[in-house]
Amino acid sequence: MPIAGYNNEAFAGLVATSNVGGPDWVTPLDDPITLAARIADLNRRRDAIGQASDNALKFASQHTFEHTMLRRVQHMLRCLEEDNRLHASIATDPQTASA
Repeated sequence: MPIAGYNNEAFAGLVATSNVGGPDWVTPLDDPITLAARIADLNRRRDAIGQASDNALKFASQHTFEHTMLRRVQHMLRCLEEDNRLHASIATDPQTASA
């Protein structure tokens, strides 16, 4: 479900990366009157809510715990491979260590 909210780092980042609402869904911090006005406006734009809901479902299905953990483990393995290659090149060419 898409949400409207305050312009804090977490929410603004989520809106920017997930396409679950537009920049007008993010309101200034500690401004409940503007937030309420945005919600009232969205109530009149049900098509926008529907589209954002579809986008939210797609985003959520791509960011399940299992998918996120798999990507993290794959990233750690790539980092480990890079580290191992670096150590192997240092072992075969000691001058690399001082470069």
